[in-house]
Amino acid sequence: MTDNLSATLDPSLGREEKLPSNVNIQEFFKDRVEEIVMLTEALKESPFRGQVFQRLPKHMRRRQMSHHIKRLPRRLRNTLAKEEPPTVPKRPSRKYRRRPSNLLSEYNRRQRNNIWLETHIWHAKRFHMTKKWGYVLADKCSSKSFRACYRATTKHCFLTDMSYYNCIELTGSENRLLEGLQQCVSSDCGLTFAAKMYINGSREGSVTLFHPNSYPFGVIGQVSFLWKPIEEKDKNRTIWIFTHTMYHNEIIDVFQSLFNLEEIKKTESVNGIEEKIKNLRTEKIPAGKNKEIMKLESRNVPFYETPKYANNDGSVVMHLLKDTINRFRLSGPLSLAVISSAFQCNALDVYTRKENESSAKAGKRSYPQSFGENAEPAKRIKSETDVVENIPQENNSVWWRRFYDNEFCKKCLESQETFYKELMKFSSPSDLPPKIVFSLVVRDPRLTIPTKRTKSTSDIQAAPPLCTAVDSTVCNSPLWRPEIRDVVSRKKLTTSQINEARSRLIVPGSDVCKFLEDNKQERIPLIVIQRPGIDATDSSSDNSDLGSGFDIIVPAGWAMPVWLSLVYRGARTGGLQESESLLLECKDLSQFVQPDSDRGEKEKWEKFNSLKDTYFKLPTNKRTNFAVTGFVSPFFPLWELLLAEWCVYEDDRAVESRKLRQQGNQTEANKLYSEVIALARAKVPKIYVLRDKKKLIELSDMFNKLFKHLKTGRDCEFRHSFREEDLDCLVPVSIESFDRGTPTDLALLCLPTAEDIFQFKKEKCSPVEEKFQDSKSYEKKQVRIDYGADLKAEKRRRKAQRRRMREGQEDSTSHPATNSSDIIAKKKKALEELWLCAPEKIEHFIDNCSRTVIGYIVHGGFSFSKARGAGLGYVTFRSLLYFLKMCYENKTDPLILFRNNNTFKYRFGNIKICI
Repeated sequence: MTDNLSATLDPSLGREEKLPSNVNIQEFFKDRVEEIVMLTEALKESPFRGQVFQRLPKHMRRRQMSHHIKRLPRRLRNTLAKEEPPTVPKRPSRKYRRRPSNLLSEYNRRQRNNIWLETHIWHAKRFHMTKKWGYVLADKCSSKSFRACYRATTKHCFLTDMSYYNCIELTGSENRLLEGLQQCVSSDCGLTFAAKMYINGSREGSVTLFHPNSYPFGVIGQVSFLWKPIEEKDKNRTIWIFTHTMYHNEIIDVFQSLFNLEEIKKTESVNGIEEKIKNLRTEKIPAGKNKEIMKLESRNVPFYETPKYANNDGSVVMHLLKDTINRFRLSGPLSLAVISSAFQCNALDVYTRKENESSAKAGKRSYPQSFGENAEPAKRIKSETDVVENIPQENNSVWWRRFYDNEFCKKCLESQETFYKELMKFSSPSDLPPKIVFSLVVRDPRLTIPTKRTKSTSDIQAAPPLCTAVDSTVCNSPLWRPEIRDVVSRKKLTTSQINEARSRLIVPGSDVCKFLEDNKQERIPLIVIQRPGIDATDSSSDNSDLGSGFDIIVPAGWAMPVWLSLVYRGARTGGLQESESLLLECKDLSQFVQPDSDRGEKEKWEKFNSLKDTYFKLPTNKRTNFAVTGFVSPFFPLWELLLAEWCVYEDDRAVESRKLRQQGNQTEANKLYSEVIALARAKVPKIYVLRDKKKLIELSDMFNKLFKHLKTGRDCEFRHSFREEDLDCLVPVSIESFDRGTPTDLALLCLPTAEDIFQFKKEKCSPVEEKFQDSKSYEKKQVRIDYGADLKAEKRRRKAQRRRMREGQEDSTSHPATNSSDIIAKKKKALEELWLCAPEKIEHFIDNCSRTVIGYIVHGGFSFSKARGAGLGYVTFRSLLYFLKMCYENKTDPLILFRNNNTFKYRFGNIKICI
C-alpha cells in the first residue's frame, strides 16, 4: 500500500518515487517556522504607494536608482521589476550621433594647431591640460599631489613625459661640426661640445647656447647633446641636440646660417638614403586599416618625411627629429629598480646564440650580414645606404637578427648585458657616474606588464661598487639607425593582438610569449641616460641625491607601452607644475626661461598681459591697490631699469637726488634723477646674466669667507678681483626664508638696514612697509563712473538700433558706424593705467619704497626639502657687491629681505649663489 501511495504522489516524474522511511522532526519544523515568519511579515506590511527606492533611508538613495535597477539593493530589485513596465530604448543622444566614424582620424585632425604627445589621452583623463609652446601638455594632476610627487622623488620614483623637447640631428665630419658649434658656446660657462668626456658618446652633455660669437650677450637657452659612439671606419660623426620647444626654431635658424644649410624638398634626397628607406615596405597592410600606423600620421615617421637641411657640398646635414623620439624622465632613488623590473633584456642574446649555432651547423648563414662595420671585406657596410640596400623586404621585422650578426655588434651586446647586470648592484642612480649613457634592447613591455599596479623596491643594503667609467661599446645603440627606428615603429603589435594571445592562456598571469611567434615579438632599442641631481651644484645639501634619476629615449609609437610599464611598477606621474617644483627643490635656474634671451622677453610680456587681464577681471574692492603697497610694477620685472639705476647708485648726482626726495622736493629730485638715468641707460644698453663659472664660484667663496669670519669673530677685509666693465649684469641666486613667509613669483628682493637686522636678532620681528597715499584715488573713482555711464549709453544705443532694424525703420548699412567703441576703449585703457602704470613709463623704482630693491624672484614657492619658503631669482652684480661690502663692514649675517606684491610685510631670507 505504501508503494502505491508513493507512486501516486508525483505522477509527473514519469517514474516511481518512494518516500523516506523517517523524518527529522527538528529540522522539518525549523524550516517551516522560517517560512511562517516570512509569510507573517509579508501580511503585516502595509501597501506603499511611493517609488520603490523611497523605501530606503535617505543616505542610501541615489539618483541613478530611477534609471538603473542594479543601483538598488538586491532585496528590492524584484519588486521594482514587477511594478515598472519594461523601458523603451530611446534614440541615441546628440553626443553619440556626432561622434566621428574614425576616431583616430579625428584625433589627427585636432592636432593641426597644437600637437599631442603620444601619452596625451592617458594624461587628459588624469591631468589638467594646457596649450603651451604649440603642444597640449599636462599642467597639473587632477588630485592635489605636490606632496606625493615630492615624496616619490625622495623615496621612490617620479615620472614625467619630456617628449616636447625636440631633437636636432647634425651629421658631418667631426672637425666641421665642432668648428661651427664652438662658436655658439663659451668655455667660461663650463664644458663644451668638444670636451673629452662627451666626444666619444659615453656621456650626455649640457651647454648654454648663444648666437654665434656674441657671448655673454645673445643667449638662446640650455640644451643637452649626445654624440653617436664612434664606429670603425666611420668618417662622419652624428650628434643629437635636445632643445626646449620654446627656442627650437631659433636654434634652427642659427644652425642654418652657421653651416650655410638650405632646406631640401621631399622630392630630393641626401646620398639617396631617404628614397631607399621610402621604398622599404615593412608590411602589406593598408595604412588606412592599421591603427598603429594611423597614430603616426601626424608625426614625421618614417625617416624620409623628416625636414632636412644640407649645405652645398653635403658635408653637413641637419635632420629635424621633432616628434619622432620620445623622452621620459625618472627621478628618485628607486628609478633603477623601476627600470630593472619594467624591461626584460636577457632574451635577445640567448636567441641570437641559438640562431648562430644552428647556422654554423648548417654550414651557411641564415641571414645576410647587413649591419655593422666588422663584416667580411666583400660584405662590409660602409654607409647607411648599404644598410638599406641589404635589408630583405620579406624579413625586415626581425632586424635584431641581422644587426647582431657580426662580431662588433655581438661585442656591444655582451658589454651591455654585463653592464646591466652590474647595474643591479647599485641601490640609487646617484651612485653611478654622472650623465653616463648605456643602451638597452628590450622585449615588448606589454608582454611582461603586471595585472595590477605594483611597487618596485630595492633589497640592496651593501655599499655600491666603484664605477668610474663606461666603455664605448655600452652606449652603442641601434636607435641611432633611422631605418631601424622606422621598422620598430611600424612593426608594433596592436593591443588587441596581445590581448587575444593573453586570452588563450590556460593559467592567467603566465608568460604570454609562448603564444606569440618570436618574429612577432618586437624588440625595442632604448637609450638610458643618468642624471646626477643636485649633487654637482650643491654638495653641502642634506639630500644630495635629490633629483637624480634617468632619462629614457624611446622610438616613436612606443611611448604608451613603455609609459604604462613604468607606471605599473609604481612610478608616480606629474605635469609641468610638478616638474617646476622639482626644479625649485634642486635650485636649477637653467631650465627656466632666461631673462636675457629673446624668448625670455616674449615670455615676460605674455605673463604681464595674462596677469593684468586676471587682475582687471576682479571687482574694484577685491583688487590689490599697488599704489598703496608701493609696487610700481607688480607684474613686470624691470631688469633694464634695475641695472641702470644700480649703475649710478653711488654717483654723486644720484645721491643728491635721493636727499632731495627725502626732503620732499620731488620735482627737483625727479628732474635730476632723469638726467642721471638717461646716461645710465646709454651705458647699459643690454642685459645679460652672469654665467662665468669662475666668477660665480668667487662670489660664493666670498659668502663662505664671511660666514667663517663671523663664526671666529676675526676681522676681514672686503676684496674682489672683478673688473668694472663686468659688473652691469644679473647674478642668479637662491633664497630660503629664514623663519616665516613664502616668496611668490615677481617678489621683490631688497637690502635690509642695520636697524632691521638688529631688531630681527633681538625680537625676531621683520620690518613692515608703511602705507602710501594714493594720489589718484579720486581720479580713479571719476573715470570709473564715466566709463560705466558710457557703457550703459552704448548698450542703450545698440539696443535701440536693433529695434529699429527689426521694425524696418533703419538699414544696417544706412547708419554710419560711430566711434563710440573707440572712445570706450580709450577710457578703459586710461582707467587701467591709473591702476597699473605702463612699464615703459616708469623712470625709477629701486628707492620707491623704504628698502632698496636689488632684484626679483622669478620662481618661488614652498620647499618640502627645507620645510620653508624658497625661491630662485636674479640680483644685480653691483648691488650684490654693495650688500657684501655692507656685511663685511658691519659684521652682520648676509640676510636679505623679500616682499610679495600683495603684502606690506618684509621677510628675512638666506641668499646663495646658483652655480
